[in-house]
Amino acid sequence: TNLDEVLKELEKVSKQYKDSTSKGSKVFEVKNKAKILKEDLVNKKAILESLKGKYIRLDELKKQISELKIKQQKALSLNEYKANLETYQSYINDAENTQKDIDELDKYFTKGVPSKVDLDLLKQNANAKKVLLPSLSKEVLNSVQQLKLSEYKQKYEKEEITDEKLNEISKTISIYNTAASKIETIDNTVYKEEDLLLEKRFSSLKPTNEEIEKISLDIEQLNKDKITYQNMDSFVNEEVINNEKPNKIYLIIAIICGILALASIPMFIVKLIMGIIILAVSIVVLLVDGFMYLNNKQSNNNQSKTVVSKENIEKIKLKSKIENEETIIKAFFVRYGYDLNLDISVSLFKLKEDVKEYETFIKQKEIDINGRKGFVNVKTAQEELLNEFFKTYKINEASYQDSLDKIKKELNEYKLLNDLLQDSLKDKETLTDSLKEKEEAIKSICIKYDFEISTIENDIDDIILKAGKYDSLTSILKDNLSKAKNYKEAKSIDEKIEVEVESLDEINEKLSSLEEAKVSLTQEIDSDEAEVASYQEDENEYNNLLEKKDEYKAKYDIFEKTINSLKKAEQNLKDKYIGPVKNRFIHYSNILEKALGDKLEMSKDFEIFFERNGQLRSEKHLSSGFKSICALCFRLALLDNMYLTDKPFIILDDPFVLLDEKHLEKTHEIIKELSKDLQIVYFTCHNSRKI
Repeated sequence: TNLDEVLKELEKVSKQYKDSTSKGSKVFEVKNKAKILKEDLVNKKAILESLKGKYIRLDELKKQISELKIKQQKALSLNEYKANLETYQSYINDAENTQKDIDELDKYFTKGVPSKVDLDLLKQNANAKKVLLPSLSKEVLNSVQQLKLSEYKQKYEKEEITDEKLNEISKTISIYNTAASKIETIDNTVYKEEDLLLEKRFSSLKPTNEEIEKISLDIEQLNKDKITYQNMDSFVNEEVINNEKPNKIYLIIAIICGILALASIPMFIVKLIMGIIILAVSIVVLLVDGFMYLNNKQSNNNQSKTVVSKENIEKIKLKSKIENEETIIKAFFVRYGYDLNLDISVSLFKLKEDVKEYETFIKQKEIDINGRKGFVNVKTAQEELLNEFFKTYKINEASYQDSLDKIKKELNEYKLLNDLLQDSLKDKETLTDSLKEKEEAIKSICIKYDFEISTIENDIDDIILKAGKYDSLTSILKDNLSKAKNYKEAKSIDEKIEVEVESLDEINEKLSSLEEAKVSLTQEIDSDEAEVASYQEDENEYNNLLEKKDEYKAKYDIFEKTINSLKKAEQNLKDKYIGPVKNRFIHYSNILEKALGDKLEMSKDFEIFFERNGQLRSEKHLSSGFKSICALCFRLALLDNMYLTDKPFIILDDPFVLLDEKHLEKTHEIIKELSKDLQIVYFTCHNSRKI
């Protein structure tokens, strides 16, 4: 019902605000969050307290570091002079070592160190010579190319093939291919099967135009004769004189009508309507018969004539003529193989159309044959020209176009190889002159610096390396001497002195240790500050959660009071309306049967529940007999509550069909007892259920 659904929904919402550990409880979630936040706040408060001591320790470390840095600066000043002296001495030592290396190189370059220009020129000419020598000895054409060039010279030097000649041959091939294609098209022409059948039909015997015109006139005459025949009568009428006397039939009809009229009189007694109908019919027929008799008698006074039919001789003759004409016409069409079952006019039309189509076919066939002869002549003439041309150059490919393409390809290769050979000869002359120039330049430089000419190409890299080293050492020597002089003047160094230096390593070690401690402590402070940065926000959130918890508790109280109020209202409704019905139901059920037990419940919808094995069960679990007992008790309980003073009479229509004998006797007793105060009408259809 609606109330149950409302209570169910309210209880469902109420559970969300109940202070429990269930999964969907909002109060539990808020309490759990508040608990976690509280623990976090306690930890953060402890961190805040510890930060104060860390700030003090950090200030002490900074003070100690500052004092050590002052000591470090003093130690550095005492060591600086000794370091400057050592640096000056190192510049002098480097200059002396560099001078020794330069002296060694002077022994190698007896006529002086070659300039960079001479070295670059020597290197350039030596490299060029290395490149030129292989190029001069290398053959441009390989053995296969040389063989091809020789073959092409023998084939094409005797008679040069111009582009005009190649174009002419190409046109000849095109004409040849066109003619061959046309011949192939004509040879592959497939004529229609209908045209071939017409050729078979008319090749030996074809009707002339005069024959077709004559048979057309014959068919026209035949159709006219048929129309005339259809319009003619089969018989011809002739009049003859009739001297016979009038027939006595009218007298016989009159006698029969009189008999019927007399017979209708007894019918008036048996069936009046039938008698009237027979009498009326008899009188009408008698009157008609009399009228006809008198009319016939008048006509017999004159001499009577009779018309006689005879067969028409002209129509018979015309029929014979038509049959003869049809025989002649059919014989004409049979000669050309046409179906006699078709109408003659249809056969004539088909014959004319077939003759036209046959003549058109024959003309086209003659055109194809004559055209093929012309194309064969063209093809033969071009074939002779092409065979003669390609035979000259010993070319015989699968097709003329392939042969022409091969000639073009060979001519291109011939030109390419020949040009390559001529260019190579010219290049060799140029390379030989260039090689001589390079050798002269190398020789003049070797004489200038006393280098061995025969091995210069192998020694050139080593010479360049030593010359470069010599220049580099000279520059380094100059730089070291300059540095030593400038450094001595800048640092005011006169002589070597001994200086007592305080242990800088110990100072640096202590300073490093304090710096590390400072960094570590700073990181701890930063970490703690970051962790407690949200302390105020967490505290506010914690207070909000406590307020939300109180809010949920207030909502839960409202829902619980609402549910209790609704349940109380429902119970009051039951006590007022359902309770009396339930009490009277239990009263009657106890009289009839104790099997339902002492504890019975009835819902606001008057549904009955009974306790069985500690559980409430619906009356649906009862047998059919118990259900009928419950139905009777429920109706009696309703009557008691609906009618407190004036009781109505009760009608029972065989309500105990499903009861056994034991329960039937008890119901009989209660019915008898009730009948003392109530009027009861009881129906049954069996003696066993009589009261």
